[in-house]
Amino acid sequence: MKKPLLWVLILVMSILLVAVFSSSGCRPAVSEREAATQNELKNIATALEIFKADLEAYPAAATWKTDLEGGNYMTSVPVNDDWGNPYTYGQPGISADLAGYSIYSWGPDEADNAGVGDDITIIDGQLQ
Repeated sequence: MKKPLLWVLILVMSILLVAVFSSSGCRPAVSEREAATQNELKNIATALEIFKADLEAYPAAATWKTDLEGGNYMTSVPVNDDWGNPYTYGQPGISADLAGYSIYSWGPDEADNAGVGDDITIIDGQLQ
């Protein structure tokens, strides 16, 4: 009678260990991607703020990457986030300020949620 109980206990412990290690094993990769994307967006936001300080306006949506690179605000503007999706820049974008800007990544779900949901978003220099 003790052997079946031992096997049940081993089975339960195995299931618990698999559940703990498989769920925690997936999370750091997403967190690392989110952190890397946030850092890239912050770097872009810094360049945009310097651009605005020099020219008294943010670059237009159609030319923002070439404006930042051509003006030596960034040597190379990142094109895609850590999931391989393009950054979305708008002037004013989703900013409430018509002179402001927004830039966002589609985030972990890799779907364009217009800067909300799990999208990683900066509006007027502030990480949302």
